[in-house]
Amino acid sequence: MYEQIGDGGFGTVWKAKSRTDKKMYAIKKILIGTTSTVMEIRNEIELQRKLESKFVVQLYNVFKDSSAYYLQLELAEGGDLFDLITSVKRPFSEDTARFYAAEILCALEYIHGKDIIFRDLKPENILLTKSGHIKIADFGSAMETHSKVIATSYSGSQEYKPPEVVLGKPYNKNVDSWSLGLIIYIMLTKYHPFYEKNPFYANNTFRISENIIKAKIIYDRKYFTMDAEDLLKHLLDRNPVTRYNISQTKNHKWFIAENKTNWPKVENQEVWEKVTGYQLSFIPYINKKVVLGSMDTLCCALFYSWILLRRFHTKNESGNTNGGTNGVVFVTSIASSVTQTNLQLKNKRKTI
Repeated sequence: MYEQIGDGGFGTVWKAKSRTDKKMYAIKKILIGTTSTVMEIRNEIELQRKLESKFVVQLYNVFKDSSAYYLQLELAEGGDLFDLITSVKRPFSEDTARFYAAEILCALEYIHGKDIIFRDLKPENILLTKSGHIKIADFGSAMETHSKVIATSYSGSQEYKPPEVVLGKPYNKNVDSWSLGLIIYIMLTKYHPFYEKNPFYANNTFRISENIIKAKIIYDRKYFTMDAEDLLKHLLDRNPVTRYNISQTKNHKWFIAENKTNWPKVENQEVWEKVTGYQLSFIPYINKKVVLGSMDTLCCALFYSWILLRRFHTKNESGNTNGGTNGVVFVTSIASSVTQTNLQLKNKRKTI
């Protein structure tokens, strides 16, 4: 093993080179008897073994000793979507957000087709390859189901839970649609719609849950075109029965109007210009510390608190209706306006 690239309550993640094929892999070490039970670990392994897709981090092998399981995983060298969002000054343009949303949809379509609900979709679990394409990672919260409605138990991240889960009601695969809607919202605005404006309450899970259930979602024309707003209203529909599923989302005009999305080419992960007609806006900077996964709720709350403070204490950015720059420049360091607290946050969150 070369270097540790992630850590958390579960254990650690290491970058390693195989003696057999000389390729680099990520080794996820899950400690037995920590936050994950043996049953949960085995569930994660069994589900991921069933998946083989360009849009999912591949599980190659599993080892075990008396204290831990070791998962040999595909190494994603481009960081994750959270890093990408926080490393640019402005929100994504709609073309950029649409590109990543389309690939996430392809991943969910494949996962749901295997009768699996991911249940923890968030920017931290969307990894990037060195060429800029997405791969879904961390199936620790995923669940297999052969029915349209399943039990009320749920282990995903609080701030991405849909209302029916917060209320303890039965749910179906459309919980992932809700989370996708939040990710698109965040890409287009750089903030979470259910975080409190008052930083004092930013990490208050009760307030977040309350907002998920009943807070009005703001669609500022500065960030959202009418088509984007319409799509998000369908994805962030508090009624799980009428909320868009994956198929409905793929066929929404935000994706297909004016041939904005060529689905066969997206599914083949072809280069950006063949998908949208535009040149790829950026290739992810490959950091020595590769990100593999999610940060804890407090870190996430601190990040969104900073975003809110920045929005209140700086002048408004230019008011493009497409939500930001048309060519997002991906830089190797955080913008100078980011505080030292946020820099510490980014270093702290290298967990799975």
